[in-house]
Amino acid sequence: MTSTGRALRGYILVETVVAMAILAVSSVALQRSVQTAIQARGLAQDYITVRFLFNQLLSEIEMQPVLKEQRRQGKFKGINERFSYVWIVKRVPVPVPEIPSTVKPEVRQQIETQFKKYMGRVQITISWSRAGLKQEVISETLISPERMWLPGFDRDTP
Repeated sequence: MTSTGRALRGYILVETVVAMAILAVSSVALQRSVQTAIQARGLAQDYITVRFLFNQLLSEIEMQPVLKEQRRQGKFKGINERFSYVWIVKRVPVPVPEIPSTVKPEVRQQIETQFKKYMGRVQITISWSRAGLKQEVISETLISPERMWLPGFDRDTP
């Protein structure tokens, strides 16, 4: 063997080591991207589940003929036991709008008598944990003042 044969063998060894290092780095990067994709998919599934749980809670609240100011909390059962909820029904004031002076007096009177100075607000918070990280989503909606039962309050007072 000539000296060029030995040099060629040494070059192939260095080339192989460099190729293995590149392969190791790319496999770690590939593994990380797959792991991130799996976590993102799981979180997306959680958000879809939360949307259905919001609808379930809101329909239970809406089925009540009259709502009063209250706060409830609990955990879902079955396959959704990782999820917990808090819902709050509260009275919120509505500012009285200015009625233009060009409005006829009978229309003004009708607006003033029919206007309610408050509405009901339903706020639902759903919490859960994924991969050791706490997650929370809050949703709110308004309900008409006629659905609110306010003991000790006159319906027309703010």
